[in-house]
Amino acid sequence: KGNFSLQNLLLWAEQFPFYSFLNSNKEKQQFSDEYGKYELLLAVGNDTLKFNTVFSDIEKELNKNNNWLFGYFGYDLKNQLEKLSSENKDTQKADEAFFFHPEYVIEKIESCFYITGCKDEKEAEALCAKILSAENTKTQQQDPVEIQHAVTRDEYISNVRSIQERIVRGDIYEMNYCIEFFSENCSIDPVTTYLNLNTLSPMPFSAVVKNKQHYTLC
Repeated sequence: KGNFSLQNLLLWAEQFPFYSFLNSNKEKQQFSDEYGKYELLLAVGNDTLKFNTVFSDIEKELNKNNNWLFGYFGYDLKNQLEKLSSENKDTQKADEAFFFHPEYVIEKIESCFYITGCKDEKEAEALCAKILSAENTKTQQQDPVEIQHAVTRDEYISNVRSIQERIVRGDIYEMNYCIEFFSENCSIDPVTTYLNLNTLSPMPFSAVVKNKQHYTLC
């Protein structure tokens, strides 16, 4: 019931310590994805999975309870698969893997919303009312964000030349060279920031993931 806006859904989800918001921006895409089922998917939860060995623990969890799991695998999990190590500076201290069983899942399929997790219609109606009335309780002013780069121009040029030499030498044939841009001591509202980004660039794999104080916007 109801036609939830992106803002309604995200502001309602903010009360939970964990959520995963996946948005296809289907109505803004020039081409339809014949393999995509969901226009939008939101899962919220209160408890996360605890890991000893991530991949085997995930497999056990799925075999025990073949149901929704939301989260992510971090890049450095490669170190559990092969004899590799990571020397890059970890500025975010985010979990290498993060998954949770959702308390509620909201699906949008063919312009209709479906809610999983309610025990009866009365609870579903109350939940819909809460989503539709969700408001932004954060009143702090967002100051302009000063973006910095972790690699200087000279370092970047030097690194690219080194990569080119390795390609010519035959050590590698392809390289995805990424550098970090960051801002320190700033305060932003993740929901407002995501909505602004999504308005400017409505990508088909748009997402917001909240893991307590850590947010991923993409």
